[in-house]
Amino acid sequence: MRRTLSVTPADEGNRIDAFVARALPEVSRRLAKSLARDGHIRCGGRVVPGAHAVRAGDAVEVRIATDRAEAEVPTARVLHQNERFVYLYKPAGLHTVRLRPDDPPTLADVARGVDPGCADASPDPRESGALHRLDVSTSGVVAFARSAQAWREGRSAITGAWKLYLARAEQSAKVWPPTPSAHVRRHADAPRWPAGTLLDPPTEEGTRVTWPLASSGPRGRRVEVDEAGQPAASRIWPLRAGGPVFAVELLTGRRHQIRVHMASLGMPLAGDSEYGSAPGGAQVLLHAWAFQLEPTEPLIVAPAPAWSQS
Repeated sequence: MRRTLSVTPADEGNRIDAFVARALPEVSRRLAKSLARDGHIRCGGRVVPGAHAVRAGDAVEVRIATDRAEAEVPTARVLHQNERFVYLYKPAGLHTVRLRPDDPPTLADVARGVDPGCADASPDPRESGALHRLDVSTSGVVAFARSAQAWREGRSAITGAWKLYLARAEQSAKVWPPTPSAHVRRHADAPRWPAGTLLDPPTEEGTRVTWPLASSGPRGRRVEVDEAGQPAASRIWPLRAGGPVFAVELLTGRRHQIRVHMASLGMPLAGDSEYGSAPGGAQVLLHAWAFQLEPTEPLIVAPAPAWSQS
């Protein structure tokens, strides 16, 4: 895909990568820098660096590979839709949104197919109104707004949304509940449980985990427990005594929160090569099972994965 842009007097003097990012909503500033670095941005017919200052009247050509971007849009199950939101089931292995315009189609592309209004719902058109995201290996419920107003309302409500996950550990807990500590506390409360499901509610005592989390490593890809990090709280119950499958209620929504909290309890998730012992490329067994955005919205329950019933 090639796009030709004309520089206006208001843009004169700006870096060309910044100009491209502003002119093309689907291109982030990071992507614009990458495109310039790889020689995919030209000005006046010649390749220029990202720091090149544009002048009024310049013709800027941007080339974005489209072989993957034009792949067939995947199918995904619509769990529920109303006048404000569309709730989709995200299969494991499918990204929620594109990080680059030339990425393969994602769940956000499915949302646009369900309702074209999703395309203009969020400020970033790549998100198609997505109110939250799941990691690529995580399956389950994702909510999309159908209008800009619904997106603003949904984003305001998302921090208080109720989220219940299913997670399978590499092995069963040797001791349950875990030994109490500063960030590990037992609690007697039973989890809120969706009615009419094939899974029986846990009968074992629960544990509340409050280890704070912070990004670490190259480009902040990993997350680790850090007392100076962001507060994070999870409530965890084994589905069956001595079993490897757990119900996890997110009281906060930090990146990789369940994976890090479970690993810190000595129970990394099955398939987790980042925080457990799985080989690279394995699928993390984590499922966003039940979700309610706010009290006025319905409780959405995704089909439970086969691994949660064994």
